[in-house]
Amino acid sequence: MNKHLCIALCIAFWGLWAFLPKLATDYLRPLDVFIYEVCAIIVVAAGVILVYRPKLEPGRSAGYGLAAGAVGTTGFLLYVFAVSKHDASIVATLTAVYPVVPVVLGFLILKEKLSAANYAGIAMALAAVVLLSG
Repeated sequence: MNKHLCIALCIAFWGLWAFLPKLATDYLRPLDVFIYEVCAIIVVAAGVILVYRPKLEPGRSAGYGLAAGAVGTTGFLLYVFAVSKHDASIVATLTAVYPVVPVVLGFLILKEKLSAANYAGIAMALAAVVLLSG
């Protein structure tokens, strides 16, 4: 798949992912919406496994993958509760500031270097949170 098409589709799918829970929580409890999404994830994962037949290897990297799945799923659960109580446009925008977390963790834990532009980006992201929260 063309990389530009892949990115465009990713943006579209994530945009729909951020929007659809708001519609669902108008009619269902947040936990019900969460369970339906997890069921969909299982179906998609089963399809990927059947089509691509990945070779899964245990080890440290598998643990990171499992941890990523656990925190991502927990984040989605919290997102569903948030959009059930607030405007999806605000919740989606505020939670879209998440890239600041790996940037800061990369700096603190992996000793990655941050440029002046990185610091400016973090400052602007935090300013966006303040502006949207008010």
